[in-house]
Amino acid sequence: MESGYCIISLRMKTYLIQLQKFDTITSTIEKMSWAKTRRVLLIWPKRGNPIISIPDVELLKRETISKGLELALVCTNGEIQEFAAANGISVFQSVTQAEREIWNKPTFQISPKQSSKVLIPRKQRKEKSKGAFNDILKFISILLAGSAVIALVLFFIPHATITVHPLLTTKEIIIDVWASPEVSSVNINGSLPAQMQTINLTRTATGQSSGSAGLPSAFAVGEIVFTNISTQAVTIPIGTVLITNDENQTKFVTLTDAVLEPGTKSDAVEIKAIVAGTTGNVTAGSITLIEGQLAGLLDVSNEAPTTGGEDVEAPSPTEEDYAALREQMLVALRQEALSLYPQGDIELIAATLDEGTVTSEIRSVDPGTAADTFSLTINVEFKGLTYARADLNQLVNGAMEASLGAGTMVYGQGVDFEDSSQVTGDIAGGANWSITASAQTGPEIDDNSLLTAISGKTTSEAMVLIENLIPSREATAIKTFPGFWKRMPWLNLNTRIVAE
Repeated sequence: MESGYCIISLRMKTYLIQLQKFDTITSTIEKMSWAKTRRVLLIWPKRGNPIISIPDVELLKRETISKGLELALVCTNGEIQEFAAANGISVFQSVTQAEREIWNKPTFQISPKQSSKVLIPRKQRKEKSKGAFNDILKFISILLAGSAVIALVLFFIPHATITVHPLLTTKEIIIDVWASPEVSSVNINGSLPAQMQTINLTRTATGQSSGSAGLPSAFAVGEIVFTNISTQAVTIPIGTVLITNDENQTKFVTLTDAVLEPGTKSDAVEIKAIVAGTTGNVTAGSITLIEGQLAGLLDVSNEAPTTGGEDVEAPSPTEEDYAALREQMLVALRQEALSLYPQGDIELIAATLDEGTVTSEIRSVDPGTAADTFSLTINVEFKGLTYARADLNQLVNGAMEASLGAGTMVYGQGVDFEDSSQVTGDIAGGANWSITASAQTGPEIDDNSLLTAISGKTTSEAMVLIENLIPSREATAIKTFPGFWKRMPWLNLNTRIVAE
């Protein structure tokens, strides 16, 4: 049976005491007091020695004799063996030998070689023993510190880079994308959030007039007759303004003056159109109005048409000219709106961009006005759908990951993709198109598990293990630092795995 450090052999009736490196004379005597038999066998540790000196062995002998016990040792310490043998204490090489052979009876004889040690005053013996013990502790401390430094160096300094070439295959999938403001978050089934974007652009362009207009070159002239309808004489000055009674209200001025008595008519008075051109050629009887205070005193009439007004033909813009220029500008502005994207991470879905709405327009001249060229300034509002490139990447990567089998991962530069169908749709219903995504895929590498498996192994052992775990297209390469070091680091952080 077992009790603390002590083992009792009932067959041999021997009390076995297994000493430890930390046992002293005090703890040893205490263990001996537990003995249930007369025979006590002290067993030294296989490695190291307890804190028991030669004088302490003398004390043990006295203790056993005083208690009527028999003492024997299992010890390999030369000095202890020599002292014990000189004093009649049996020393054996093993427990089996001790149980098989006859023990000596201890005596008080001291060999001449050991007498000086035994007869040393107790105080001096203790001091000497303590000094020797301190020296041993210092040596052990230095040894442990050196070992710790070496262990730390061997633990932290070695580094390794493992380059593996997993067996790769090309994985290709097709994703049907629907981008709409109705979608709030990315879904690997193809739903992509989109936002309605408004773009305002302004442009000025110049066109060539295709129409023509008359450019006034000569003034029309003629004659009129005044009738005094008042009861007093009326003086008619030169420059009196006369007006036709049609919608054009063409104006003329008198070139001579006249004085009319009440109820009389004037002789013919020459007149001239105020504005040159053919608009001054009016029919007989059309000039009937007088401008100013004379209107209530006189009647006027042209008995013959006015003549001589002439126009010169000149270029002029037409409504069609403006419409054609506006259409060209809208096309150019829409292309400009498309060219504004991408804006950072934002992409414009070209198919959803409308044709544009003209919100304001400024013309340089009106149609019918003589002008070789004309200009038009318009402000146009475009509307279309945009999406974030990051959202599309998330959608594609998520769809690819969902399509992979267990233990498979994406290698290289990640997932490549391109539009594989024409984009259709509008702002109201969203946009639809297909994407073809492809990636290089291969076996998934669990870095932590792999590093734990090869930690501390030789590089050749690690290489064999890695190639058994990871199907590869090329041989695995292991590069260590220092270069002569041919063992994998014990610290996983010091090993880097590169998959190519």
